[in-house]
Amino acid sequence: MSCEPRQTPSRGGNRGLSNRWPKLLKHGLALQELSLSRIVEAVLFAARENQNSHVAELQFASKLEKNPEIMKARLGRIKYACRMLDIKPGAVLLDVGSGIGLNSVLSLFCGVQEVHSVEMTYDRLRSAQLIIDFLGLEDRVRLHGQDVLNLDLRPGTVDAAFSFELLEHIRDIGSLYGKLALWLKEGGRVFGRTGANGRNLIYHWVFRKQWDMIDNEHYVGIREEAITSVVPQLPEADLRLLVNRTRGELIDEVMRVAEEYSRNGTIPPPKPACAPRDPCTAQYMERLLDPYETAAIMDAQGFRTSVLKPNFRDITTVNPILAMALKTVGGMIRLGHPASLLFAPWLEFLSHREPRPHRA
Repeated sequence: MSCEPRQTPSRGGNRGLSNRWPKLLKHGLALQELSLSRIVEAVLFAARENQNSHVAELQFASKLEKNPEIMKARLGRIKYACRMLDIKPGAVLLDVGSGIGLNSVLSLFCGVQEVHSVEMTYDRLRSAQLIIDFLGLEDRVRLHGQDVLNLDLRPGTVDAAFSFELLEHIRDIGSLYGKLALWLKEGGRVFGRTGANGRNLIYHWVFRKQWDMIDNEHYVGIREEAITSVVPQLPEADLRLLVNRTRGELIDEVMRVAEEYSRNGTIPPPKPACAPRDPCTAQYMERLLDPYETAAIMDAQGFRTSVLKPNFRDITTVNPILAMALKTVGGMIRLGHPASLLFAPWLEFLSHREPRPHRA
């Protein structure tokens, strides 16, 4: 058994300004015409055209159609991130794990001139392409359909980077920040937000219940197929044990365990509960992250990272009473930071790229 990744198209590249000069007038007109209502139309158009998009994106589009004011809150969230990143007019931004490209588009309201928008899942990338084309922004938002760890950008060409709800999924945060340190200019910053706060006491109970459901739905079948491809006939009880005890392992390790069982009947010992991980891509699903351990991983790649007070100003909840309650609770969490990380619903990281030592 092997895992064949689905290839997704990569839009755009590292073209020089001179190659884009004939289209600058078009770009200026497109930005003048860009509005939140137009972006809402683009998101709804993409949802209609791409019914195979991720269920979360389709649900968001449905919610947006009923409550278009949500887009204003989303813009507020991006403005906050861009303030943290100290975005200057004309900046080049990297949006890691960009989904349908909405945050990339909204960043154009904050002075960003060009965005490298990176998304590896085909369904979301297809929606992003529809949105970008609908808005006529194909030369400002450059879609890269691949794993960011395989992305090839010129060193020192990016002013800032951000990610939303990505860090809990990526297979190697250290490798990601090592790449970011290479791509960023001197003084560049990275903002990362994730809902996987490993200090949150409630999440440790809730997430573990979700982990079993996610693993059973998405990954058990993959591991079972890999094991039976090596050992076609084995007792059902042993198959279940091998599947359960290779949870979180990559496909090569799953097959190695199956080969070991085939030779001498060895079954690995039980494993502690762990976040589900795709055996083919190594991407995690809903992994919990300790904020300070994660910051240390980032800093090891040449950054100086702060764990920020969570921003509750731009809540996308449409119920005004609930939104007010969340903002009130959020204010208390901010006042109690960092001790209140035990109850904070998400984490926010701001990483400053440290200057590289100059060679003598």
